[in-house]
Amino acid sequence: MAFLGIRTANRDTDLFSSAFLQRAPTADDIANAVRKKLSDTHDANSRSLTPLSPPTIAQNKKPQLSGKHPKKAMPTTPTPTKTAPPLHAHLSITQSPKISTRTDAPVETEVVVQTDIVFPTLKFVMQCDKPLIDAQPTIGGTNSLGQMSVSSGIIRDHPNVVVYSYGSSAPPFGPANPLVIDVWSEEPVTCDQVATI
Repeated sequence: MAFLGIRTANRDTDLFSSAFLQRAPTADDIANAVRKKLSDTHDANSRSLTPLSPPTIAQNKKPQLSGKHPKKAMPTTPTPTKTAPPLHAHLSITQSPKISTRTDAPVETEVVVQTDIVFPTLKFVMQCDKPLIDAQPTIGGTNSLGQMSVSSGIIRDHPNVVVYSYGSSAPPFGPANPLVIDVWSEEPVTCDQVATI
């Protein structure tokens, strides 16, 4: 099991150490720990976590006659790639109770997260005040038409924290398409801390 670490007071601290858990980690603490873990994973695997530029395709060239020097190739301009939006998007949260149809989770809450920018890719963390049994995120309250590289769930060691990410989504999370997360629990919860990574 890998532990997430964050940097506090110019020293590395394990997010789940007893010294750190004297106070409950906030969504920002968890987002910072996930950022660090993603960075460490990136360094360890020598892979880029951002979209790659398309490969350069060789152009058809006429063969050169012997005795002549080939012309130098003109430098090509790299194709710009889509980048993730700034990490400081304005997020607003509303939540409302729903009637649960699950016997293992008598309380269902709908959490709606709205933003002012479009997220072509998304890494998202939400923290609630009590443990959750299950969570189901959707874009706009319905299943998206198409998503790639999707991951979501509740963190095993912190059952009050929900994570959700996608590599691409149609439609994407944005002003016209809020992120709707249905959460199930044994008692009423408040989910009021969110962060994008």
